[in-house]
Amino acid sequence: MAENLTRASTRHDVDAAPDDHHPLPGPNILLVEDRESVVRLLAVGFDYMGLTLNPVFGSGQTLLDHLDTEDLPGVDLFLIDIKLPDIDGVELLRRLRARGEKRPAALISAWAPPARKVLQELDAIYLAKPFHLPHLARELRHLAASRSRTPQAAMSA
Repeated sequence: MAENLTRASTRHDVDAAPDDHHPLPGPNILLVEDRESVVRLLAVGFDYMGLTLNPVFGSGQTLLDHLDTEDLPGVDLFLIDIKLPDIDGVELLRRLRARGEKRPAALISAWAPPARKVLQELDAIYLAKPFHLPHLARELRHLAASRSRTPQAAMSA
């Protein structure tokens, strides 16, 4: 058992979290999430796994208002909660796509996923809460790295 733990802790691929001295560089993720506890969990977990969570918006309207005056340089992908206090995540992503936004996107929720047709129309994937952070990091790395994204419903294990 100890041998397995040692082997897993020294792996440097997306299935295992990197150690503090050799983090794997990862995508810069824009998060839209209203629950502070989820934001904190993702910030700590992503930092440990070499992903960057910046910027973070607490509502869809806040993001849209920001985009009215500023661009989002350096953002590689969007991670958007479906259940937001103002605009739901599906509608937010529709509005982003209507503005010409083409960056990869993942919709997240503890609720049922959007229909496959909706995910295809939005060129997005779905990831279920609660998260298994290594799986979430792997999916987001894959999403950011893929040049020709194929929409699909990716359910967390």
